[in-house]
Amino acid sequence: MTSNFYNDLVNFIKLKEGGLTNNPQDTTAAKFPSPTPEKYHTNKGITYKTFLDSAASLKYIPSVQNFLNMPNEIWGSIFLNKYYNKTKNLTDNQILNGFIAYWAWQGWNNKITSVKDVTQILQNKLSNKEKLNALVNLRLNYYRTLSQNNPKYMPFLKGWNNTAKDYQTTFSPYL
Repeated sequence: MTSNFYNDLVNFIKLKEGGLTNNPQDTTAAKFPSPTPEKYHTNKGITYKTFLDSAASLKYIPSVQNFLNMPNEIWGSIFLNKYYNKTKNLTDNQILNGFIAYWAWQGWNNKITSVKDVTQILQNKLSNKEKLNALVNLRLNYYRTLSQNNPKYMPFLKGWNNTAKDYQTTFSPYL
């Protein structure tokens, strides 16, 4: 893995995900809030449920304080082991893997877009830039369909679309 790319990917995700949130419109994450007065359910893109569920296998202490502080070691371990490393069997291109891992990180409904849809793009005889473009378009369609099927997600649509396009702009130079 090229360390510059991976470091840039981590910084990109952290920038896009922000810090602590307790947005009640994020209904999936809001079902499992932390036991804080503010009921924070997500920190730097990691839900409290994922934080708790990952602790034993990744060997960190799942304390509320660790969730609120979200040390880089914990954040990095969750992203690398629960998302990024799981994409390596799809393609040997780390930029495409990074996009797919970030897609899984943000949520994936297989009824809208399946892994088969993604692998079909990856297996096409396209350049890696063309594959990234096709994956971004697939993700934009995914967001549109998800929001149409679940209007509660409509407030997030513009930001989701911008993030997918920003990934392409930011990481296409690596291809």
